[in-house]
Amino acid sequence: MGRRLRSAVCGLLGGQVDAPGILTMPDLIECYSGYEYAERPRALRWQGTRLEIESVEAEWRIPGGKRFRVRTLDGEVFELFYGELYDEWRVGLTE
Repeated sequence: MGRRLRSAVCGLLGGQVDAPGILTMPDLIECYSGYEYAERPRALRWQGTRLEIESVEAEWRIPGGKRFRVRTLDGEVFELFYGELYDEWRVGLTE
């Protein structure tokens, strides 16, 4: 049986900023996982706050992982990247 939900437990510690507006943490995203891990993101952690995802506006596969463009309940749009090699999420706020 595969992983069903990945909990976001990062809080303010344990993450790193790779570039302005990009945050990397291993457990940053909650997602639905059926046949494979990271099928559909449900919530994300941004600046210590859990944000529920209202809709997935786009999703695509890239070499080494998956990307999603999501809109939260408060209307903010984020790009999420799941890197399969290192089992790592990256989150960026789009403008």
